[in-house]
Amino acid sequence: MQVLELGGSIGIVTSVLAKLVGPTGRVVSVEASPDLTKYSKTWLETPGRADIVNGYAFPVWSLPGGLRVGGFNQTCSLGGTVDFSVDQQGGNAPKPAASRAGEPEVFDLSTLCTKFNLRPEVLVADVEGSEAIVPAQKPALPEYMRFVCIELHEWLYPNRTTDEQAISDVLIREGFRLRDKIETAWLFERV
Repeated sequence: MQVLELGGSIGIVTSVLAKLVGPTGRVVSVEASPDLTKYSKTWLETPGRADIVNGYAFPVWSLPGGLRVGGFNQTCSLGGTVDFSVDQQGGNAPKPAASRAGEPEVFDLSTLCTKFNLRPEVLVADVEGSEAIVPAQKPALPEYMRFVCIELHEWLYPNRTTDEQAISDVLIREGFRLRDKIETAWLFERV
């Protein structure tokens, strides 16, 4: 099995995923914090089996025009939030590059799948609020993606539970059903 993880932190969940996919499986994990990425690479990375990537990753197949990324805000020792906005007038603007020299690359799912020759059956996303992009830019997840495990952070959304429900509704309209929910973690399965 192949898994794409967005928001890997120090790699604890990544290591569990790598064990679960077995010797022929693969995990690609993206983390916005350069320090956390560097740390998880020291104990976890096995290129071609468990790839650890520093970057800003959004759980949509294609990034919207008008996306602006302002950097990473470290909020605790294990992570933080990505400062981003979407200008609704952005139209078909090119995909954004990092906003400042030395900043990590900005990724959508299509770019990650192409760059790592990946066809993930599972998407795991814990991106501390960046999932709020989903209602504005529908994820358009490919058919081979069977499961989405996403942590929703309603306290970070402007409209709180209304925005949280909007994210769930978009995934359901894309052919998923809510299989389970524990606290803030939602597991969707393709119908």
